[in-house]
Amino acid sequence: MSTLQAYTGYSETDTASRLTVATNTLTITSLDTDEDMRLTKDFTASYFSGDFEHTLKINVTVGTGAESCYVWAVTNSIANPLGTLRTAATDMLALQWLNGALVLVEVETSEYSDTSSALSLATDYYLRVVRDEAVGTYGTLYCYIYTDREYCELVDTLTLTLHATNDWQYLWGCGGVGDGAGSTVFTGTIYNLTLDAYAYTMEGIRTRIRDILNESTAAFWTDAELNYWVNDGIREIAELTGCIQNIDALTTTNGTRTVTYTGYDVAAVEYKPASGTRTALAQSDQLRDGHGRYNSTTPQFFWTGKGAFGIDPLPDATYNLDAYINDVPTDMTVDSQIPEIPPAFRPLLVDYGLYRAFLKEGNYGAASLFHQIYQSELIYTAQDNLANIPDARSEMRYE
Repeated sequence: MSTLQAYTGYSETDTASRLTVATNTLTITSLDTDEDMRLTKDFTASYFSGDFEHTLKINVTVGTGAESCYVWAVTNSIANPLGTLRTAATDMLALQWLNGALVLVEVETSEYSDTSSALSLATDYYLRVVRDEAVGTYGTLYCYIYTDREYCELVDTLTLTLHATNDWQYLWGCGGVGDGAGSTVFTGTIYNLTLDAYAYTMEGIRTRIRDILNESTAAFWTDAELNYWVNDGIREIAELTGCIQNIDALTTTNGTRTVTYTGYDVAAVEYKPASGTRTALAQSDQLRDGHGRYNSTTPQFFWTGKGAFGIDPLPDATYNLDAYINDVPTDMTVDSQIPEIPPAFRPLLVDYGLYRAFLKEGNYGAASLFHQIYQSELIYTAQDNLANIPDARSEMRYE
């Protein structure tokens, strides 16, 4: 079960008064790397053992080029600032904002780390920090970085193959470096730290399917089969409902009518002039090419096709477009991953997986039952959660 942390129950050290603590929010203002700032909680010895998942949101608003702040950590010591503990090679797992990126750190005699691509200031990032002890000799630590609260828009994944199986006592809500070096100011906010055994990871979905199949470990149905069927379900849900929508920046080619894209379908297209107001293109069809009422030579109409959409009038130059794509999801390959579809659709993967499992067994009655449940719930979930479909359930149309 998810446990949203109340920061007001944590222990605070803040020598320079840089930290403001609210129930679910930490606001850090003008923190220098030489200052001792920390917020910790003692969960008792070896509390964080085995697999775990912690989620949080961050937004960094000020950085001076080498700014640093720890936004999460687990340790067995809180005697010193995290930077000092790290320099002393004290065992820890930590997540650090450093110079416009996130760094996932393991200290186990030596230090190991993985650094994200460049991230932006004044941008919400939703983070999942996951330890999966089934991957590698001592487990693997991941940090999944998203830009949306539904945890669908994954921008980067940090991965550390761990070098020891440690259990941890202390959880850090935040921490300064405290290393004596100055003039690197950090300002930002940390929100909603949650200790979460997320039910709809690939492993969690597979476990739920096995519970109903009454087969706790792989025998007749292999893990690989269940994983394959779950990924099949993700792709089908995305294709039928258009629930994964991304905006792709594309361009026309002079003298070429079509623009290629990757995805299931195009919901809308905008023309982006070099200056002035964007224009939403009206949807047309291929038979009307060259027969529209045009007020200029810029893009004014579009029609959709497989892997490409058409532009009318015929482009006479390079024009910038934003295409709103009903996109293709990425398959899950690691047990700690979550489906790249909105949260409301994720429980449906259990019904879809059961439908496929009973098909393999030859139990066609049970397969038909779970397929009907899946289809019915898919229609209702799409109706209740997607804004770009008809109002009446009877008008829903899947292509």
